[in-house]
Amino acid sequence: MGGQVPELESDKLIKKGEQIGLERGETAVTNLVKKLMDANRIDDLKRITSDTEYRRKLMREMGEDIPKV
Repeated sequence: MGGQVPELESDKLIKKGEQIGLERGETAVTNLVKKLMDANRIDDLKRITSDTEYRRKLMREMGEDIPKV
């Protein structure tokens, strides 16, 4: 087989799950940024780039929390 190992189905599923999670996270953060911009909350925009806990707090408060699977 030329030294290649076929990708296991479980590995494919893990990669698919990771991609879905990444897309959900990107969408949630993008929506949060839009809401903060609409509300002219520039200081909060700056803070969410460096403060993970604050970002998560605002995501929950603004309805952009990423659901657990």
